[in-house]
Amino acid sequence: MRNYEIALVFDSGLDEQGTDKEVEKIKEFISSRGGQVRRVDKWGRRRLAYEIKKKRDGYYLFMSVALDSPATLPELEHMCKLNESILRFRVLREEPSPQVATDIPLPVIEETIAPVEVEAESGSAEVTPPLAGPVEKEATS
Repeated sequence: MRNYEIALVFDSGLDEQGTDKEVEKIKEFISSRGGQVRRVDKWGRRRLAYEIKKKRDGYYLFMSVALDSPATLPELEHMCKLNESILRFRVLREEPSPQVATDIPLPVIEETIAPVEVEAESGSAEVTPPLAGPVEKEATS
């Protein structure tokens, strides 16, 4: 099965029930051809970037589907072209996500901090551990 994402922009003149009817028609068409509707994401009414068929608003909907046969795709596109309530549609093929190898051991990086020798004012060397945080300088006046 191949995975596809379908983006649909419906006429804003349709009410919620009308849009649901159109979505059900598309779902039935896909399932009758051996496909599966995996997800329906309703974005709702949005302003279009430019007028389409003298409409300024559209109802956006995205569907994630799996189709058995690539021959179903032209039929689906033809159905969307003939539907007057669909202003625009786009069908995109989803690429499979790359497999992440989980059985490869990650290298362990160990960092050790060596003590630092600091000369005191008396001239003798003292060993002091490194500081863990930011160093504050004392104000000399």
